[in-house]
Amino acid sequence: MLFSVTTTEHGDGTKRVYFNGVEAWDDFDLILNILSKEKGFNVLSNSEMLYIREAVLERKGMELHLKHDDILGSFLYTRQSEEVPLLEQLAHSVIDSIVRKIEEKGRL
Repeated sequence: MLFSVTTTEHGDGTKRVYFNGVEAWDDFDLILNILSKEKGFNVLSNSEMLYIREAVLERKGMELHLKHDDILGSFLYTRQSEEVPLLEQLAHSVIDSIVRKIEEKGRL
């Protein structure tokens, strides 16, 4: 399976960092679990609506938004351009963790 990270900018001013290859509804839980348990983020809120899931996380004063849209998949987003490199680095780290989990599972 091919995993990657893509960054886009939208007309509403948000910058989105997408998790390609991790687009399913239940993959949101996997990403959220990695961010909270492995990366040290505290979950401030986690809501589920029809076709959309969204969580707000925080670590060391930095607030992070994770969203899943049934059409768009899962992504981190911000309105602050200076946060984009950090979100991209974090997204790559999450993808690396997923790949490691898949490889470890394959060895069992």
